[in-house]
Amino acid sequence: GPESAGSGKREASEYFLRRFMVPRPWASCVLFSLSYCLARARQRIHPVRRTVFRRLNSEVDRLRGGNIVDSEAKNPNILTDLVVNVRGILKSTSNDKIAKGGPDVEKFLEPIRERLKGLQASDIGLENPVIPNGFPPRALGYIPIWEEKDFEIGIFAFPPGATIPLHDHPGMCVVSQILYGSLSVSSYDVKEGQVTTRSTKKLLKAPETTALFADEGNIHEFVAGSEGCAVLDILTPPYDDEKGRGCTYYTLVCKPDKKKEGTESKSLQPIPAPSWFTTYRLPTRMQKVDSKIVNKSG
Repeated sequence: GPESAGSGKREASEYFLRRFMVPRPWASCVLFSLSYCLARARQRIHPVRRTVFRRLNSEVDRLRGGNIVDSEAKNPNILTDLVVNVRGILKSTSNDKIAKGGPDVEKFLEPIRERLKGLQASDIGLENPVIPNGFPPRALGYIPIWEEKDFEIGIFAFPPGATIPLHDHPGMCVVSQILYGSLSVSSYDVKEGQVTTRSTKKLLKAPETTALFADEGNIHEFVAGSEGCAVLDILTPPYDDEKGRGCTYYTLVCKPDKKKEGTESKSLQPIPAPSWFTTYRLPTRMQKVDSKIVNKSG
């Protein structure tokens, strides 16, 4: 589970963020690169040594603003309340059931939708835009909010026109909230384990909410609007390669239809992760989840 930072480290990281990183975009880029390299290195080394890289990566992230606090507050902020409620829902039903979708699942998700209704960047103190000057135009920013075994919450930030290529969420449910900007979404269904080409396209604007399930809209592509975009995602269960929930990327292949002259047949073909697609963690002074309140919720 997430580890909370001590108050001294929090004060030091906030000072560093305010006095050094924010006025100097190049410093943000250096830390983006360091965080990314550490994360990639951690994936490639022996599991026994991975702990060292995880701790080092955690310290770099904390230096860049951190993502968890441990306070004496009695009342939860918006993000803390969201984490507590997602936990509560998953106590009363399984991840697999939620991922299947349907009317019964919508009833379980209603409290989450209600909390997300109308939620915008300003409500949680997220900068608009949160993407700093000098950020790579095709890359995405990521802000972790909460991670544990059954679910994960985070924010993806898009520069104007940036794209998340076609990818899937095997056996998962994802609820997404547009915090600022707009997002064009193209999605495809998966039926009985087979990818179909039934597609939907829609334009989402802040503060709209959308959701995908194991069979419905599971493979999708995002393209940000001209002002960029930030999206809060709730994934249940999270990606996990060891449990068969790895992320697969796709490309749409169009060929002349031999059965119907003058028409095309379309199919989705798996491809390696696109080399141009990169995600960096972002510094921010937005709200943080209060781990004490979350842990008291059980």
